[in-house]
Amino acid sequence: TPLFMASSLAAGGTIAIAIDKFTSNTLTAEAAKFIAATSLCVGTLLLSFGFTVAPAGADAILCYNTMMEQSAAIWWFVVLGIGCIVPLALSVVALVKSSTWNKPLILASVACVIVGSFALKYLIASTAQIILG
Repeated sequence: TPLFMASSLAAGGTIAIAIDKFTSNTLTAEAAKFIAATSLCVGTLLLSFGFTVAPAGADAILCYNTMMEQSAAIWWFVVLGIGCIVPLALSVVALVKSSTWNKPLILASVACVIVGSFALKYLIASTAQIILG
């Protein structure tokens, strides 16, 4: 639940940032801080997800292992790489060098977060439909 919620917060927040950028020309560093914070939060939750499955029981472990066997590339490259690490790196660049915080960088960050969020929700929904037994 926290992973799903944090991913949704990141996607919705970045869309709000993009809308704000296109409706007004003022965008502070707070937007880059938000993207960095939510990307870091989602990335931490992604990396700790495997540890939280173990206490849930054998059925949860079976579903997690099946998901990783079938979709590990999506989990690691799309969700973690594109959905978390790339937006985190872009927002850190924007914080360090504020002149780079422009429309292309914002659009790239928004696109990466949305792709990562969608892929995460797809994986969670498809894993929840695994038939046991």
